[in-house]
Formats: sequence, structure tokens, C-alpha cells
Amino acid sequence: MAYSAELVLIPVLVQFHNRTAKNLIMENLFKLKHLENKYKSVIISHDMTKTERQECKSLVEEAKKRLTKTLWETIYTGSGELLGQ
Repeated sequence: MAYSAELVLIPVLVQFHNRTAKNLIMENLFKLKHLENKYKSVIISHDMTKTERQECKSLVEEAKKRLTKTLWETIYTGSGELLGQ
């Protein structure tokens, strides 16, 4: 069996049991730039499953709705006066 001299890129999905370990790794990614050349081509990025993406999207939409509602409620009352005055 002969091996090819071509570089084969293989994506790998790594899942951590807790966010602390993932966050620690993500915070130290800049150190890869200072390693040997063979490690400089390593790319690590944050990814979510389809379910996580959908959940995140719904949370963002809900937060935007709450923020908009809260802003309108805190800026003006029915009489046009600022609340808290």
C-alpha cells in the first residue's frame, strides 16, 4: 500500500461534557500560531448542532421582543411622560 504525498484534510467534531473545558480551549487558540508549522494549518471553530442553533435563534428572537417592549414601556407612559419622573 503506497501513501500519497498529498495533504488530506479531515474535519473532526469534538464535543465537551462541560463549557469550561471548551471555553478554556477557545480562549487559548491564539497559541496555535506560535507552534511548529505542521500545527499552523489547524483550524478550530465553535459549532452548534441544528437543535442548538434553533434554540439559540428562538432565545435571541425572544430577547429582542422583550427588549423592544421594555424600551417602549420605559421611555414613554400613556401620557407621553418619561417613566421615573
